[in-house]
Amino acid sequence: MPISAAWLCLLILSLSIHALSAYDMPGHTVDTSKWPLALCLNGEAPRYFVGKKPGAATDKQGWVFSMAGGGLCNNEEECYQRQQTSLGQPHSSITLGSGMVKLPDEVTDMRDYTRVHLHYCSGDLHAGDAKVGSLHMRGRRIVQAVLDELLTKHGMDSASIVVVTGGSAGGVGTYVNADYIANKVSSFGIKAVAVPIGGMFLHPAFEFQASILGVTLDQLFGETPTAFTWQRQARDSSCWNAYGKPEPGRFECTFLDRFAQYLEVPTFLTYNRWDTHKGWMTPLTRITNITQKRAAIKEWGDIHERYFKQLIDGELPGIDTNRAQQSGFFHAACMGHPDVPANALVDGISKGEAIGAWFRAQLKRWDLPGGKWEEPSKYQLIADAPGQAGMCSRSCCAAACIEHIGCSDAQSPTAAPLAPTAAPTAPSTNAPTAAPSDALSSLHPLESILEAFWRLLLGLLRAS
Repeated sequence: MPISAAWLCLLILSLSIHALSAYDMPGHTVDTSKWPLALCLNGEAPRYFVGKKPGAATDKQGWVFSMAGGGLCNNEEECYQRQQTSLGQPHSSITLGSGMVKLPDEVTDMRDYTRVHLHYCSGDLHAGDAKVGSLHMRGRRIVQAVLDELLTKHGMDSASIVVVTGGSAGGVGTYVNADYIANKVSSFGIKAVAVPIGGMFLHPAFEFQASILGVTLDQLFGETPTAFTWQRQARDSSCWNAYGKPEPGRFECTFLDRFAQYLEVPTFLTYNRWDTHKGWMTPLTRITNITQKRAAIKEWGDIHERYFKQLIDGELPGIDTNRAQQSGFFHAACMGHPDVPANALVDGISKGEAIGAWFRAQLKRWDLPGGKWEEPSKYQLIADAPGQAGMCSRSCCAAACIEHIGCSDAQSPTAAPLAPTAAPTAPSTNAPTAAPSDALSSLHPLESILEAFWRLLLGLLRAS
């Protein structure tokens, strides 16, 4: 191949790789002259990122508002330490994941939507409104400020629908803020739905875990409820009134089974049957007796399945069957945190397909473009054979599954051999690894293929 032709091909391919493998989302700083209390932990103005993926249709008027994850600081010492990291400061980004702005890449109906990534820098589950010393825990104020700027400066006011989402701490933030966001955008004639990724606490599950471990619920949660209080975290006002405001309602209304009946926005829950974060079911994996451990882990998943079934059947207070049909679930028999793997299946349906079916049905209820009636069986996926057998699905058989409970085929749930019981490893803290940046990037699935061609062309160039 002539050198000039090779260089031309290399240039075209390199540009293609860049276009397909990454997209820039310009960064914006909150105007603190208008929102003086919307500050990161370190007292600086927070940042958020807005953009469309290259090639996205310009006539699509949907927006995806994503809140990043990153845990919670439980006490002042932890918060001061966090203040020195990118999780307590602006002008930095975290690796896209946890169901953040990649949600539109998994759900075809949302792929052309405008994407918003809210960097997490408040340490309070996007819910706080307090200042202690030099610590600013203003997550709720930040959400309010960013939403205001999106509506007044960035064109969200012309949207037809907003999808509120986030993973882990962002999942909790989705539950806490979704109704506020829905009410705010409704004055512009905009509809809203919520897709929390993980971040779900179920009271019976944690009561069970505490009983198995021989501790009280307060001991199980440690300093966390106290952090909710001194950070002055927001909760649903109706739930608060039912359980006592501010306490103990602030803690009680963290649990889905407490606040679900008050949640007004249509919601799709994406949740691993066994969430491995240290704040969820990880303590059960440390049980040394293998038989008891597997039984406890199975029951954890069964408790969630029973709750979802009661919700779907309209057996829970304040949620009739008509309202239940507006709820979607993808409760995959997987171990991980917080997002369910993209390749995971429940009854042969993927997460993206399930969310898409639920979303189209909701659009149809509102007579919005793209709406289509879908059977609830396509988007209320709460159980399958592996999960009910207390094992992971082969579609997401991770190392943790093999170590603790084994994996099974949906047709014949036979456990894979269990590895020897290992000492528990420290759970991931979701610590950010990306360098400070004014733009966020997301990898395209064709990147690896294009890079292979790029290497081939380099070889041709060297041979020329």
